[in-house]
Amino acid sequence: MNDHATPNLPSRSFDQTQQFYRRLGFTLAYRDDEWMILNRGRLKLEFFVHPGLDPLTSWFSCCLRLDELSEFYALCQSAGIEEK
Repeated sequence: MNDHATPNLPSRSFDQTQQFYRRLGFTLAYRDDEWMILNRGRLKLEFFVHPGLDPLTSWFSCCLRLDELSEFYALCQSAGIEEK
């Protein structure tokens, strides 16, 4: 088994988070009232409920290490995700 990480990230709304990541090819693997797991191939992102999160002051982050970065970048652009 290769080394891997499973980031645990905050979500103000599981519905909105799931909709956002669905545009990037992530599918729902698990969800209850307090935890959600999304998968995209070998990538796994886990989310916990954090309704009071202010994204402008949050220090949470996640790095995706991708073999096909240009392909994923094109997917982000086609999904209408603004580059900042």
